Amino acid sequence: MNKNTHLKYLALLLFAGSVAVAPAYGQSSGNSWQYSAGINLWGAGVKGTTRNGTKIDVGLSDLLDNLDFTFMGMLEARKARWSLLGDVVYLGLSADQGATLPAGGGQVRGRFDVDVDGLVLNLLSGYNLSDTDDGRVDVYFGARYLDMDTNLALTIGDASRGTAATGDIWDGVVGLRGRVNLKERWYLPYSVDIGAGQSDLTWQAIGGVAYKYNWGDLSFAYRHIEWELDADSPISDINFSGPGIQAKWYF
Repeated sequence: MNKNTHLKYLALLLFAGSVAVAPAYGQSSGNSWQYSAGINLWGAGVKGTTRNGTKIDVGLSDLLDNLDFTFMGMLEARKARWSLLGDVVYLGLSADQGATLPAGGGQVRGRFDVDVDGLVLNLLSGYNLSDTDDGRVDVYFGARYLDMDTNLALTIGDASRGTAATGDIWDGVVGLRGRVNLKERWYLPYSVDIGAGQSDLTWQAIGGVAYKYNWGDLSFAYRHIEWELDADSPISDINFSGPGIQAKWYF
């Protein structure tokens, strides 16, 4: 990935604030603003299908071995019942691996190369519906942005065949996020949403477990986020999915 592409993505990341593996929740006090920020490690595999039927499948082990650049984080502001959340993840990776393909009743060895640059940006507003000793529920709405640049190449001997899929889309989303309080400092964070716009459908689900410290929260969660794209897009569907850990601070 070239320098200009890095600068483009970093500018978007700084504008948004930063992606949270688990949703962020702070306790607001009256009409004063409260802020929280988090950084996280997300072991997200990438799967999808291009319009010509080429499969994209980069698992967690491939991701760890071939990750070129990543940035993940979140920034949230809360005041009374209202909240604002900037949520971003960027992954840049390249993988080169052997492939075995059927040919003439036998098999032939080749090489499969994949380069994926993906940016997911969520800009959300929320409103608290319920906040009790048992838990909390917020409704949220806003926009989700996806920018994907995928290059695939299959080489067999001296012959090479490749395909590229590049595009960016904006969608409107609406959903619920909250927490179920357990004993003492433990709680279960969750989030689910659905939306559409330039894509036919996008949805997300997050669930995990978290512990609250005096300085902030530490959470473990599984996140899945997916898009189904229209016929004009070079990508038919794409998703990011995997476990992660997040540290979040209040200030």
